[in-house]
Amino acid sequence: IQFGDWSSDVCSSDLLDYCSKRKEIKEGGDKSELERSQAAVDVFFKNAKKFAKDYLDMESDDMGTLNLAYDDGKEKIQISLIYAHLLEAAVQERKPDVSTNLNEKKRNEMIKAFNDKLTTLAERVPELESVSKYLITKTAKNAEANMSSLASNIQRYYSLHRDEKISDTDVLELCDLYGNIMSIYWKNPQHIISEKLLGKYKLLRNRFDKVCQE
Repeated sequence: IQFGDWSSDVCSSDLLDYCSKRKEIKEGGDKSELERSQAAVDVFFKNAKKFAKDYLDMESDDMGTLNLAYDDGKEKIQISLIYAHLLEAAVQERKPDVSTNLNEKKRNEMIKAFNDKLTTLAERVPELESVSKYLITKTAKNAEANMSSLASNIQRYYSLHRDEKISDTDVLELCDLYGNIMSIYWKNPQHIISEKLLGKYKLLRNRFDKVCQE
């Protein structure tokens, strides 16, 4: 595309250089991020209009305003305000969710504590806890509670039978199941876990039935 003696690439480059030298935003008093974003776009449109007139000998309408005509009248829309709202929404979307990060930290801490129960002998042997063979109440909260009790019983058993040792494979399977349950738990403790997780729970609970009986 040609604009007089300018190609579109050259024109874009010159416009960028022109606007870069005139990007100052004069602010009166304190402005919000939204207002600063709107002001920046207003300045760009003002510079683009002046550039078109001074360098391309082209007159242009107000670039920052969209004029809409209706049967019952007209309406002006400030493009800079729309842009400012879109920018603000994008920034908010990219901000880290503090509550989500906190839940993830707590989840990891609980998984580590669960793993420690499975792999560490207790100095003081804990009491035997009741663990359901299958979960009638299928919520993540109930599943987490039973898994925690199962881990305590496993720690208890191997603290009493020090000549035996839980296998690394069993530890990985138990921690994997607990981690999947905790992912649901931190979203909603009352959420119903899947049939796949229920089946895995029943399988592991039966595998460690002996630790829940001594």
